[in-house]
Amino acid sequence: MAVSTIDEKWRIIIPREVREKMRLFPKMPVSIMMDSDRIVVTALRAGADRRKADSLTWLLDHPARADPRKLKSVDLDKVENQMWLP
Repeated sequence: MAVSTIDEKWRIIIPREVREKMRLFPKMPVSIMMDSDRIVVTALRAGADRRKADSLTWLLDHPARADPRKLKSVDLDKVENQMWLP
């Protein structure tokens, strides 16, 4: 179980293992809801409906995001992380 604290500005740090498991990234929008005595945070994945099933499908549907001259080896996790940055 991961434990965190609330700072003086009411912020909560999401522990690394939770961020990695949920694939959360800086500036990613999230939904915050109450469920009786719990706070539920849900990642809002932009374009999830268009991506159909996974990031590779989304990348294939949106080839303008990748420069073919730079694709010697593709790290799909890195490419997916960049999709969420402004």
